Amino acid sequence: MTPLQLKLLGYLRDRLERFETAPTYEEIATELGCGKSQAWRLVDALIASGHLVRGAERQRGLRLADAPDLRGVGTETLRAELARRGLTLDALIERPRPIASGIAVTCAADSCGRTVERGRLFCRPHWFALAPDLREDIIQAHRRRDIEAYQAFVAEARDVADGGRGRRA
Repeated sequence: MTPLQLKLLGYLRDRLERFETAPTYEEIATELGCGKSQAWRLVDALIASGHLVRGAERQRGLRLADAPDLRGVGTETLRAELARRGLTLDALIERPRPIASGIAVTCAADSCGRTVERGRLFCRPHWFALAPDLREDIIQAHRRRDIEAYQAFVAEARDVADGGRGRRA
């Protein structure tokens, strides 16, 4: 396995663990600092070597070959195995998740209580009230995984959404 394939495999493991979805080929290319065609070739090589499996989904359909698919196992069977290990199903469900995974249930604007979809920061009216360049900065900082810049842009967006004056209000 090449160093780039190892890096890709590590990135996929981390991504699937943290966000529960596989990255797009564009995100893979950005992470590895290569083109999309090379990202495709790297993924194909890992599939051919048995490290990855391509699912039916066209986008984000990658999964690790060694990750068990428990969808076909009955709930009682899972509960019995967990009990044998001294765990409960509730303990697994309540595990803490990273803030960046988008589990917020309300709009990030303090003045708003609207429910938002998983992975969204703001409700639609607040998101589109932001300047387009600020929205793009937030998206790009998230893609680059630049936490410091992401937090700064989100803080600015929250100020703007709550009626304050950001530099792009």
